[in-house]
Amino acid sequence: MTTDLRRDAARARGAAHPMCFTDEVMQHQFPEGFKPVNIESYDGTTNPAVWIEDFLLHIHMARGDDLHAIKYLPLKLKGPARHWLNSLPENSIGSWEELEDAFRANFQGTYVRPPDADDLSHVIQQPGESARQFWNRFLTKKNQIVDCPDAEAIAAFKHSIRDEWLARQLGQDKPRTMSALTSLMTRFCAGEDSWLARRSNHPEDPGTSETRDGNGKPRRNRNNKRRHSNNGGEADDAAVNAGFSGSKSGPRKKPSKGNRDGPSALDRILDRPC
Repeated sequence: MTTDLRRDAARARGAAHPMCFTDEVMQHQFPEGFKPVNIESYDGTTNPAVWIEDFLLHIHMARGDDLHAIKYLPLKLKGPARHWLNSLPENSIGSWEELEDAFRANFQGTYVRPPDADDLSHVIQQPGESARQFWNRFLTKKNQIVDCPDAEAIAAFKHSIRDEWLARQLGQDKPRTMSALTSLMTRFCAGEDSWLARRSNHPEDPGTSETRDGNGKPRRNRNNKRRHSNNGGEADDAAVNAGFSGSKSGPRKKPSKGNRDGPSALDRILDRPC
């Protein structure tokens, strides 16, 4: 078949028959009742090796062969993937091996790869971010990873938290599975939510330190009360001392022994009348 005839045939059959296919592919007729189902269209953003294998499997399940797969492929390509097929050299695809090799070579280096366990270490708790917000972000990324070992996920989570008490709680409980970590975080986040809600309802509450108990509730630092008491005592002392306007600062001197016992013997002799 000449080039002009092939071009006319391609126009007659529509864009589903690009010029890169050989005459053998274009003349291969689909079997009666051929209707592959549940094949997602490919746009170049997913793993090409996985998609092309699934595509061929669906074609064979519909009683098609490799040439039928080539001929049917344009109907399941879209966007950049469809433009790529139309840009292939004329008469360059005559077997499934040729198509699969060209397909893998083009899209293997350009598709968006899913995250792996190393990407979890980049999910870091931000300043002011609650434990629940950080936990939700961490789980979202973790669930995008295929076959992520629990040990690696837990190690990444411990590395990424910035909440001092949460880190201490993890060190005490030492969860070894994601199920145990989820149970711990559920309790901790519930306690933190309760405390945050109470604090928002009572803004006049002076608050506490950021140290929290095992349920995520901040614990009052006993040293704060002691420090406040000490500071208050110093302030009281300063106020008392300020009342003595003529006194000098510093510790008072004890009265001398002479003043306590009265005039000395020499003073009494000198005071006698002549």
